[in-house]
Amino acid sequence: MNEIIIRNSKASAVIGLIVAVPLTLIGVFLLTREPTLINWLITLFFGVLSGICLWLYFDRRPRIIISDQGITDARTKMGLIEWQDFEAVSVVRANNTQFLQIKTKDASKYLSRMGKLQKIGSKIDQTAGLDELSINVTGLEMGAEQIAAVIVEKIQKNSNVSPSNFQ
Repeated sequence: MNEIIIRNSKASAVIGLIVAVPLTLIGVFLLTREPTLINWLITLFFGVLSGICLWLYFDRRPRIIISDQGITDARTKMGLIEWQDFEAVSVVRANNTQFLQIKTKDASKYLSRMGKLQKIGSKIDQTAGLDELSINVTGLEMGAEQIAAVIVEKIQKNSNVSPSNFQ
């Protein structure tokens, strides 16, 4: 079995740290001078952002696994989306975030596997104009177009689906 494992990009995490850590330190400095609500909020916001970026830097768990059977997105917890269920796939940008939009024969099969938080996230994505099955591919080791190209190749190899609906 030939699996492609895609993880969070360390470079994206480093860029986030380069921005967030100095702003956190500025917030701490401002707090020592004048402990106002806005200074607390600045420090808290960028401190949390620094922690998230640090977590993403060290988190080596797979985000997306592409195998001969299908694609698995660890973030949405939909489980394996099998190639034979694909009807279309495309790359879409919404609010400076890249998504893979996936149309399947039966979206409810995969949506029913999602947890409460993932379902809420899916509803929010839909208000931004995305389809029900959308995978956030921002900040990964592989770009959105590359991931889409691999998916199209796998679909062509492993199912009887026509490639005309794949961008």
